[in-house]
Amino acid sequence: MLNLSVLLLALSLLFPNPAAAREVLAQARVPVDVFQNGLLESMRGGANTGFGERRDSLVTLITNTFDIAYIERVILGQHGKTMTREERGTLGPLMLQLAASLLAKQFGTYNNERFEIKFARPLSAGRVRVRSAFVSGDGEITHTDYIVRPDNDKGDVWHIRDFQYDGISGTRIHRAEYASILKNGGVKELIAKLREKIAQMEAQGS
Repeated sequence: MLNLSVLLLALSLLFPNPAAAREVLAQARVPVDVFQNGLLESMRGGANTGFGERRDSLVTLITNTFDIAYIERVILGQHGKTMTREERGTLGPLMLQLAASLLAKQFGTYNNERFEIKFARPLSAGRVRVRSAFVSGDGEITHTDYIVRPDNDKGDVWHIRDFQYDGISGTRIHRAEYASILKNGGVKELIAKLREKIAQMEAQGS
């Protein structure tokens, strides 16, 4: 675990006193805490809540904790710059709905799982890496790194911009997958595939 003195030294370039540095780290972990607590709440209600209802609540959770506009730009890349407003307006909600569907499927039941924040580490460009551990009911541990950044100069509102498993960016994986579809089949093909995946997961979860 990164020593607190090292964290404070890194943050001192931006904040002149330790109290301010600690406040930055505390603010940075807020969206991660909110997101993970929301996942646990969804899991606890899984046995008594339909797939569609859990998916819709997770859409709201993701919207409130992730920087959706930034993530969409990263995933769509250069392809997004040539899309019409209507195409982006269709793709955005579908991408969000697919992400929520995947979470609703993966985190569908509760068996004494829990999340533990391990550390918050400053990065470049005002970002912070928040490492979390997901502990399963039988004690198996999976680590996830969340990359968070403040939305304004005050630094009082933070959102998640990326998540990483073993150093691999989740948004970059989706970008590569979507870029292949867009290159070979275009926007209509991507929209069709997203709708198909969402429908499949809803059918499996119902």
